[in-house]
Amino acid sequence: MTRPSSQAFGTDHPEVTAVHLFVRSLSPDGDGGRVEELVARLDDLAEPIDTTVHIWGDAVGLEGPLAEAPSGRFILQEVADFRDWAARNGAELVGFETHETACAFTDRECRLLSLPTVALATTRGDDLVGVAPVRVGGELVTVEHLLDAVVPSGKRLAAH
Repeated sequence: MTRPSSQAFGTDHPEVTAVHLFVRSLSPDGDGGRVEELVARLDDLAEPIDTTVHIWGDAVGLEGPLAEAPSGRFILQEVADFRDWAARNGAELVGFETHETACAFTDRECRLLSLPTVALATTRGDDLVGVAPVRVGGELVTVEHLLDAVVPSGKRLAAH
């Protein structure tokens, strides 16, 4: 079951000033063109909306030097913000899984956070106002649903 785009932001339908797309790759053939389509949709958003594409891997370490590197800290902070948003809005993040695995270059176990192939975050100023993919009441809100809920409204975007 999927959630209608008009409900992708939960009970609130805030104005959106920035849209941030997180992807594993910018390769046009790795996902049947989904990322290419999403990036094109971001390009179609009205100015002066801030749109950003971030590239992340399939997982990030939760501890050690890689987690402490600037890119690791950035990803972990974004995911922490996504979790806070989800908790406030009765949502469950989809595709963000913590697990342990044997590290490739050491003999110890590593804790990793798996990342979804594609994720989307919407903000109003510094406030996170929408995240996908999530489940709300058992219904899936996809990246496409959240992006569908963001529509141009004059010089700003507003969720409808």
